[in-house]
Amino acid sequence: MTSPMIVDVSSQTALMPAWIVTPGAPLQPGIGLDDRDEDSIKSQVWPLAYGQWLAGGWRSHGKTMSGETRRAYQRSVEDFSAFVGAKFPLWKVKGSQVIGWQNAMRGRGLSETSINLRLSGLSALYAFLCDKFAFPDPRNVNRDMFLVERNPVKVATRTKIDPYTSEHADGLSQDEIRAMLHRIDRSTVGGLRDYALVCSIFLTGQRSAAISRLKWGDIKHPVAESDVIEYRWSSKAKEGRDELLRPAYEAILAYLAAAGRLETMRAEDYIFIALSDVATRLPNVKAAVERGPQPITGAMVNRIVKKCARRAGLDESRIHTHTLRHSAALFLSENGVDLIGIQRTLHHSNPNTTMLYLRALKRDRHPLWKSVGAFFEGM
Repeated sequence: MTSPMIVDVSSQTALMPAWIVTPGAPLQPGIGLDDRDEDSIKSQVWPLAYGQWLAGGWRSHGKTMSGETRRAYQRSVEDFSAFVGAKFPLWKVKGSQVIGWQNAMRGRGLSETSINLRLSGLSALYAFLCDKFAFPDPRNVNRDMFLVERNPVKVATRTKIDPYTSEHADGLSQDEIRAMLHRIDRSTVGGLRDYALVCSIFLTGQRSAAISRLKWGDIKHPVAESDVIEYRWSSKAKEGRDELLRPAYEAILAYLAAAGRLETMRAEDYIFIALSDVATRLPNVKAAVERGPQPITGAMVNRIVKKCARRAGLDESRIHTHTLRHSAALFLSENGVDLIGIQRTLHHSNPNTTMLYLRALKRDRHPLWKSVGAFFEGM
């Protein structure tokens, strides 16, 4: 076991208002250590523990979480907190409550994959609290305390899911991808954005988050027609540089020009943003304006992909953002790219993962067309 992260909350420190738990919220000084029960101590330490988990991105196996994973895990903890209620502290959670949350999510219609991901997020927090976050007991500095002694998520049985079954690994044919792109209305700013987004995800084979969070400065813009266009990406705690094919780059330029943003783009500006001004009308208006337009969310990307599939006559219930990544792998394989080349494009750490990926995609796939006539509509 790795050594825990020891936090200095000695008896002297615990009485000092300067010991900050969260910005502007010092650990509350007590009238006397003897008056501090365990719950009172833990309630004051909890915000620091949770904040350090989010800031450091710890996971039980010691690796650092990507930003996207951290946000997903945070949403999982928030959802569970809402389930158990604000009056019930998370350090008192029992396994039965986790199982109750799991069943409640099923009742809300969440897929087993989504439920497993949320359980993973909650489990990562408890693993951190059990293994890595220890602090001296303010009543007895010779004794260390942990917020929790065991991970309550371990009692919940997770449904085993094969990510390479036909249910989860569908790839679109070249004709189907062409139909999706063809049916996007590029006479509007929204349509140009959607076209650039779908085109970029497919032509890079990236996970959608790596493209949806792309910034203007991440692209190495060409000077001459023959220049190779590169972009910097980060996904799942990995990062690197890859080629951005010219059709995707030109689609991005067309979208930004139509949106009136091309001439004013700064290196730190996100490319794919929401087209409404809803964020600026939220209660915290000043913060929203100062941060600038934020990237579209994963849920929004998924809605865009499904909308494009629906307009092309495809069965949207079987298509999601990752389908474009599957389709890129299938496209490369069908056009003669070898296993290692596909592995590098998809950024798989192990070629065996790529092999399983391709094997699943080459199975007999369920038909994705709602009607053949939809394919020819408007052509």
